[in-house]
Amino acid sequence: MIENIQLIQPSRDKGYGDNSRSGCYVPLGLVSIGTYLMHRFPEMRVEIFDGEMMSNDDIIRSLRPGSVVGIDTKTPNYGSAIEIAEAAKYIGSVVVLGGVYASAIPEKITKHRQNTVDHIVVGYGELPLADIIEGRRDRVIVNGTPSFNEIPFPDRSAFLNLGNYVSNFQKEHPSWQYRATNIFTHVGCKYRCLFCERTRPQSGVYFRDPEQIWAETRLLVERHGINYLVDFSDTITQSPQFLRSLAVTKPDDINPTFHVFSTADGVDSESVELFKRLNVGHVFVGVETGDEELAKTIYKGRKFSPELTLKSIKLLTENGIGVTPSFVLGMPGESTETLKR
Repeated sequence: MIENIQLIQPSRDKGYGDNSRSGCYVPLGLVSIGTYLMHRFPEMRVEIFDGEMMSNDDIIRSLRPGSVVGIDTKTPNYGSAIEIAEAAKYIGSVVVLGGVYASAIPEKITKHRQNTVDHIVVGYGELPLADIIEGRRDRVIVNGTPSFNEIPFPDRSAFLNLGNYVSNFQKEHPSWQYRATNIFTHVGCKYRCLFCERTRPQSGVYFRDPEQIWAETRLLVERHGINYLVDFSDTITQSPQFLRSLAVTKPDDINPTFHVFSTADGVDSESVELFKRLNVGHVFVGVETGDEELAKTIYKGRKFSPELTLKSIKLLTENGIGVTPSFVLGMPGESTETLKR
């Protein structure tokens, strides 16, 4: 009989260094899965181990025989994920891989890791993990639709010490004077950017109920003193209707600063006004390239170009909203000249 569920974000593989986010944000996908399983199976012990806060060796020493072990995979941690998977399998646990890496190449992993990995979850993990615990045997389980109405919002303090993440954020950003954490307002993306695999396996964009978002926000503000929320979703401007509903339903008595993502074509006078109502202090904008010809190949929305990007950034900064520009280097057709531009 299964008594323990262990959800793991492995440490980065050797060769991958830390960055400004390391140890600053909880592994929110695992926390969402853990919260759902905790409510679904109250008799079981649910644990989360974060490789950004502890070593792979410490994670392996924490494994409990006979558990269901769910491992979140990304490109920088796949080697560590397999190391944990092998250790978990050796002590008789059921090993489940999920996350963006496993979701992108489940067939290849199945082919090469038959003796190590029991299941691969492609997409959202809450319901598939519950099915596995109840005896589902499919090796690959595809779940491309989130279950926002069936699951509670993530309970960070049930599994992790949120204060440690907040402290790390403050150490990385000493001049910001914020108590920060991450949140999701939606999942999926309507764009099909050349360089991105994040849209798979979802076939659409799914938005959370604004009332649920604000309930989670209130808890973070009032219980944990959070005053800065980084929205780890895709571009928040891809649905003007959702952005308006989120702004309209904002409670009057809480006012944390938000850090959001947006494409250049989503930034206009209306979205900027909604940003102000939401107290958005910072927008992450995908600039991608300064070369006009490369920009035409990215499939990134309305007349995407360096000129459009500059106009969007100018509009944001003129309204007192900070900008983080991001660039993708090495796209098809990249050259020394395109990099200079």
